[in-house]
Amino acid sequence: MGAPSDNNLPITGSGGFRFASINTISWLLVLLLASVFVVPMPFDALLGLPLVAAVCMLSEGQSVRRSLLRDHVFWLGVVLVLYMACSTFWSTGANVRGIGQVWLRASGDVAFFVALALVLSHRAGFLSVLSRIVVAGAAIGIVAALVLYVIEPPSDGRLEGLFRLANPGRAGRTWCVVLPFSLTLILRERGSWGSFGVLTTALLLVAILLSGTRSAWIAVVICLLVYGVALAQPQWRRFSLWFCAGLALCSAAAWLVLQDPSSQASLLPRGDSYRLGIWAATATDLFASKPWYGWGQLSEHWTRVGDQNFRGAHNLYLSVMWQGGIAGLLLLFAMVAAVALRLVGHLQHIEARIGLTLLLMGCTVFFFSGDRLIDKVNIIYFVFWAPVGIALALRLQDDSHLKTPRR
Repeated sequence: MGAPSDNNLPITGSGGFRFASINTISWLLVLLLASVFVVPMPFDALLGLPLVAAVCMLSEGQSVRRSLLRDHVFWLGVVLVLYMACSTFWSTGANVRGIGQVWLRASGDVAFFVALALVLSHRAGFLSVLSRIVVAGAAIGIVAALVLYVIEPPSDGRLEGLFRLANPGRAGRTWCVVLPFSLTLILRERGSWGSFGVLTTALLLVAILLSGTRSAWIAVVICLLVYGVALAQPQWRRFSLWFCAGLALCSAAAWLVLQDPSSQASLLPRGDSYRLGIWAATATDLFASKPWYGWGQLSEHWTRVGDQNFRGAHNLYLSVMWQGGIAGLLLLFAMVAAVALRLVGHLQHIEARIGLTLLLMGCTVFFFSGDRLIDKVNIIYFVFWAPVGIALALRLQDDSHLKTPRR
């Protein structure tokens, strides 16, 4: 079967409907990601569990799955997920329910990035569908949040989202990962979808600003920098040079702005939000106890800074190290490095540009927040597991009939 046009909605079945088909998996993927912005958390199970089942039962693309088994990026992702899931067995206070929940989510993580790789290698237009539906889901959620914001302004003046995003920080960080998709609509779509991309990008920027989430603001800068440089300089050497130069320039500008006390008070009204104290206390506790393998995914960690008690490390890297020790952190770094190198080497593909942008945004955001790597369907799916799936798909394209449109 020839590859469908990238400008159409190509998610159509071949023959009658079958539960375990590329068509089914395609829709489960796009709905799973779009649902983050508009539905309650329990809705994940209605899409996540069928996705796991569909990937396991899929008869199409067996040769593609054999290719995945020869890919070191695939094995790094699987080993990282399995290691963090195994940490439940040495967690303090572990129980059957908690262990089962983590392992179920771990299977969902693997099924997600495998499914994304399979669909990208079978559907040339899938990226357009994914971008449209994710952007539409985010736009609906933001409009509803703005209406509630106007009707009943929050006491702290910060905009929050719906349901699972009913927290300004979580909402701002999650909204920012939609920007690569809306930028893709602007650059690749014509007509109403291109105009919708422009409108949603403006809406996203307003919502992120109103959320007051400083890490999301930084992620927006990283997004524009990575996406813009990758579009202008897709060769990996030039990209690396221009990206590092742009990052240094942005860092210098931020440092200069923050030297002014009034600017610092305006941009950082909550100071460091106790972050430095939390990080120091978490690292001290870990290295004084179980630095190599950590305390396990299910172990709760509380720190006291001043007169405040805080749950978690508020930094994904420290959280992974607390739960999985230095071994877990090294596995995470190895996976991120392998995925980044794969994506940087394929920047002529739009998928790689989106994947690298999401990955580096995630690396930035999770320096300031993050509780666990194996989690419910949320921002972690966008910034870590989606780039893994894209990286796998890029390798599969070398031996596939799919010819990805370039720009």
